This record gives sequence, C-alpha cells and structure tokens, in this order.
Amino acid sequence: MTIKDYAGPFRLAVSAFAILAAAPVFAAETDEADTAVAAVANTGESGYADIVVTAQKRETRLQDTPASIQAVTGSTLENASIYGLNDLAKVAPGLVVTDAGPGQRRISLRGIRSSGEPQVAVYYDEAPLAGAPGTTSDSGGNQGDLQLFDVSRVEVLRGPQGTLYGASSMGGTIRIIYQKPTDEFAAAVDLVGSTTSHAGENYQVNAMVNVPIIGDKLGVRAVYFRRKNAGWIDNPALGQEEVNREETEGVRLLVRAKPADWLTLDLGFHYYDATGANPVWAPGLGEFVGANRVNLDFYDQNRLYTGTANADLGFANLVVTGAYQDRDSLFIRDPFYLLRGAKNNQTFCRRHFTAAVCATPQGIADFNTYVDTVTPVAYVSPQTMNNATGEVRLQSKGDGFLTWTVGAYWSRRNSWVGSNGVLVDASGNLREDQPLVYTRQVKDRLRQVAGFGEVSVRPFDGLTVTGGIRYYDYRRIVAGDTQKGFDLINFAVQPWTVRETQEDGLLYKANVAYKVSPKLLVYAQAASGFRPGGANQVLGLPTSFTPYESDKLWTYEAGAKSTLLNGQFLFNLTGYVTDWKNLQVSGTSGTFAFLTNAGDARVKGVEAEAIAVPARGVQFSANVNLLSAKLTSDQINDLVIASGRKGDRVPQIPNISYAVAGQYEWDVGGLKALVRGDLSYVGRSYADFRPTSSAYRRLGDYTTVGARAGIGNERWGAYLFVTNIFDVKGRTTAGNVLGGTIEQVTTITPRTVGLNLKLGV
Repeated sequence: MTIKDYAGPFRLAVSAFAILAAAPVFAAETDEADTAVAAVANTGESGYADIVVTAQKRETRLQDTPASIQAVTGSTLENASIYGLNDLAKVAPGLVVTDAGPGQRRISLRGIRSSGEPQVAVYYDEAPLAGAPGTTSDSGGNQGDLQLFDVSRVEVLRGPQGTLYGASSMGGTIRIIYQKPTDEFAAAVDLVGSTTSHAGENYQVNAMVNVPIIGDKLGVRAVYFRRKNAGWIDNPALGQEEVNREETEGVRLLVRAKPADWLTLDLGFHYYDATGANPVWAPGLGEFVGANRVNLDFYDQNRLYTGTANADLGFANLVVTGAYQDRDSLFIRDPFYLLRGAKNNQTFCRRHFTAAVCATPQGIADFNTYVDTVTPVAYVSPQTMNNATGEVRLQSKGDGFLTWTVGAYWSRRNSWVGSNGVLVDASGNLREDQPLVYTRQVKDRLRQVAGFGEVSVRPFDGLTVTGGIRYYDYRRIVAGDTQKGFDLINFAVQPWTVRETQEDGLLYKANVAYKVSPKLLVYAQAASGFRPGGANQVLGLPTSFTPYESDKLWTYEAGAKSTLLNGQFLFNLTGYVTDWKNLQVSGTSGTFAFLTNAGDARVKGVEAEAIAVPARGVQFSANVNLLSAKLTSDQINDLVIASGRKGDRVPQIPNISYAVAGQYEWDVGGLKALVRGDLSYVGRSYADFRPTSSAYRRLGDYTTVGARAGIGNERWGAYLFVTNIFDVKGRTTAGNVLGGTIEQVTTITPRTVGLNLKLGV
C-alpha cells in the first residue's frame, strides 16, 4: 500500500465532510445514548464516551475499554436504514459481509477471511449463532441473520477475542444487544414502504409491545417483523422476473424476571423464516440478467432459545447462560454449464459405457438418450442443524486493585445435509415427482469444551495490566454415504464411513493500559485466536485428505482513545499486525470441494474513529480502516496446490474502507426535525489470489450515499429516506458459473427510496 493508492478515496472523504459541514444536515432520533451526545455542547460531557458496553463480559465505559470496539446505537441503526448484518458494514469500516443470499453470508473483520468455520463470532445477547457446515464443512459461508429492530446497540469487537469468546472469534466478534423488558407498558409500530430501482415495491412491518406483568419483578417484551423485498434480477431464459425477491418473517419474545433483588433471569425465543434466491447475475448477458438455468431458491428457518441467570453473590457476580439453536435450510446449485457438453462427448460417454461402445454410432446414440434422462438437473441440498451451548462464569465486582473473570464453556453442534440430484423442467423448477438422479448424505458433529480466565491488576492509579488464558478441547466426527451415484460427474456409490479428528490447546491475551489523563487512554495488546479443524467427508478422497487442522493467529496492537475540547471531539486510533498460520483453504477432488491447510498470511492495519459535536443537535462522525492482507508463504502442501502464492493479497478484502456521517436535529413547534446523511466507501479487492486465475475478478471500489429526513416526537414520526442515491452497482462477489466461463456477480441493492412511519405509546 502507498499514500498514492489512497489519495482518491481520501479526497472524496474530505469533500464529503466539506459538503456536510456546509449544510444543516444529519440528525438522529434520540435514545438515552444519543440524547447525551446531543447535549455535549451544553454539558461539557461526552455522552458517546459514557456509552456502556459489555464486550469484556462485564460493564465498562466505551472510552475506558482498552480495545478496538465500535458501538452502534439503536437509533443510528434506524437513521442509517440498517436492518441486518449486511447493512452494518455501512457504518463499521473493516467489516466485510459477503452475501450469497439469505442465510448464505460470510463475515470477516481485519482481513481474516478463508473457507472453513466462521472467523467472526456473532452473538445475540449471550447466545452465539452457529453457521451450518453443509457438505464441505464451510459453515463460515452459511451464517444467518436476524432482524436488527428494537436493538439497544451493536458492538463490533475487532481482533481475536479468543480468551473470552473462544473458537471462531479469531477475526473478531459482533454482539447484538436487544432492548430488554422494562417495568413500564410500551408499544411501537415501525412501517416502511419503499421502491427499489430496477425492481419494484418493498415493505417492512416491525412491531413491539412491552408489558410489565408484576411491576419490576416480571416483564415481557415481544417483537414481530415481516419484510418483502422486490427482486431486481430477471432470467429471460427461464421466462422469469424478479428471481431474487425475498420474504422474511419472524418473532422475538423476551422475558425478564427478578425473583429477588440479587437475581435476574432472562429468557428468550427468536424465530426467523426467510425465503429468497441467490442474487447472482451475468454482466455479459445484460444488466441484472441471470445466467442460470435452474431456480436458485433458498429458504432458511431459525429457532433460537436462550436463557441467562445473573446472580449477585456479594463478593462476585455469577452468570450462567444457555442457548439452543435449531435451523433448517435448503440451497440449490446449477450444473447446467458443466453438463451441457455431455452429449456426443467421448469423455463423458466413457464414464457410462465402455470405450468400445462409445466408439460406435449406436453407442453414442444410446448415451445421448441416457443424458436426456438425467438432465437438466439441479444440485439440491436440504440441511438441518442444531447447536447447544452453555457457559458459566464468576466475575469480581467493582474496579479496584484486582478484577477477575473465570468460567467454563461447552457446546455441541449436530448437522445433517443431503446432496441430491433433482431433475428440473424448462422453467428451472424442480421436478420433485421424478426419481432422484443421485443422492448422498453427510452428518457432522462438533463438540467443544473450554475453561477460561482473565485477571486485571491496577498497581497504581491509571495503570491496568490484564492477562487471559483459555484451554480448549474439541472433537469432530463426520460421517456419510452415497446411496445412488451419478457417473457423469464421477460420483460413485459409497458405503457409510466415519471420520474423526480431535485437538486441544491454549489461547492467550496480554493487555497493558494506561490512563494518561481522564481524557486519554493508551494501550497495547497481544492476543491469539483459532478456529476448529475437522475431517472431510468427500467420498472417494484418499485417506490422507481426511483431516484438516485448526488455523491460528496472533495479533499485536496498540491504540489510543481520547476525548478532547471539553467532550466535543472524540478520536480513537489503533494499529495492528496479525500473523496467521496454517490457513484453512478449499481444494477440489474434481467433483466436490474439501478443506485442507496451506499457507500463512500477515495482516497490517490502522483503524481510526472520530466524532465531533460542535453544537447542540449537530454531530459528525468518521471511521476509516486501512489494511494490507498478504500471504507470507505459498498455499501448497502434499494434498493440494491452491492458487495463492507468497505476496498475493487475500481475496475479497479491501485495502481501504471508510464511512462518514452527519446529522442535525432541531425543535419545530414541540416536534423534533432531523436531517441525516451517510457516505461509505469500499475499496478495491479481487475474488482470487492471482491474476492468472480464471476466478480473478475485480470487486469493490464503490461509494454509496444515503440520506434521511423527517419530523416527529416520542409518539409518532414520519421520515423520508433514500439509500444508494447514485444507484451504484458495487460488486460484492464475482466468479464463473459452475463448469463454465460466463461471469457471475452479486452487487449491492440498487437505489431505494422510501417512507418510514413510526407510532408509539
């Protein structure tokens, strides 16, 4: 990276700040945290700095927490039109969400991205949301998404969080903190109607009711949400329009009980049902035109049950958590271009007949007849997954000379996935009344246990030294068979086989923080992270291909958090270096993908965040992330020669991303008027390691702008909004169709204009 590489994007950011500063734009609806921020000019205290986070599994003030954390309040989510993790990247630079449709998302932070288990843990309150492993053990590419409505805040924790959050948090952790039941009746309805360019009309209905049952001893908070988004991709070959339309519906029920002053119990039920399709299109065929010959329908149904008990024991707090996630999903792949050349092809013919038969005209004719009976076909994968987790931790109270946390963790994930060949008709619909072309199944069980602890010592005023350690042990069993093979893809019948892997180890954290003054905190930290390995269940692979190991990393970082100008300006800065070893990467057996370990990488980066509150009701914010993620060794081992070579950039990770925003809120006859604007930039990246790869496609390098304006009070509000004002077609993924050379891409949602009505009591 050079300064020249960033000159253009930085000029754009500076220009945006100048434009925003010249107009009375940008406001946020007030919640407790935002009201404090708006009052900075008069109080001389920073409400932003007073935001309390629980990233370290205990309450700390954001500006006093020696870590790179971004806290996004609930009203900021609303004003920036953020309803899911996809949109969160607009206000959290460095967060990359690769979206292949509902329930098929891969999340990365700080350039840590590859196949395998998730590298960023996603928590809903105290419950981790697991990804489904599928047939290729790539659960990191199948992370779900719940609605971000009635949320207190979202905490984005950058860097490894291994000692407290364990596996799959090597790149960071995202925590969604929901609003909890209170002792006052409340109800709210949030209605959104909008239209998307190249698509059509959308709607969202969000509703909340909070009912105190027994004063402040027992309360219930219920949320219902439903949204329907029009699709903007057509498929003339199948005679279909809006193939990527999406419908989502769900509920959330939270119960809070306080049977005694020293005990708080929280129970939760989350239900989420989404249907949609893989939003891919082929630029070579026309704008928003799909190339597939199969409908890539998808559904994802999640049920999450949670429970937390928090007991004040006097000398310490005891926290016990448990969660159970039950998920059903289905995804489809299209092998049309892989198989369309089968007819009259000697290579394909010899997979079905002998070479002698294929050498005769009658043999080829018979083979062509056979091909007609097994094509066109879709690869259909139904999947079920359940994940049970439990944690118990004991934590000291207060912030005296010594503070500590000790705990234990347990989880068990079970999944089953089918892999079936299903015939399709001329419209790309499944012919489910016909016999299956092939059928296969895989079962995957991952059990993890851990013990962890962190201790902080304050030898004198202002200095805090923290050490953490976590012991982990995991065991993974993968089993499967093929009941009916498919010779055109060399897919033979295979008996039931079981493969197993196990590993244990330690994770570490060391942090030194010094409060130079009440307004300045500096810190340095070293922390390690990992994610589990496993066993491939790609039938027909040599035994040596079966196991793959965990990959691990160390991150070294230093940062400063400052509050200046009597609380009217906040500036936070972090620099880091990550050494990532033994990367998990994808290989292919010729028919199916598998995982192995190959290559090392180094990531270097800088993160900066600034918030300015120059006057009452006026706020500006900016975040920028600069990084360099490159391989430090070739991705080659005895099993696979992957595409990456030393010096190559890690795919799909931009070297720069930033976001700027401003808001202005003022009184109008007893009402509150607001205007807000947001601008975000995602830098250039590529879909593969090397320019010589057929999958090497340019991604990113786009800027999106959004705005919101309206008026309201505590009981009602009406707001106009627009996202992606300039209708940018920013690429988020790119590659070729399966078995072909036609380029396929996914892009961000086109320009959307809408009206948001809010009612509450």
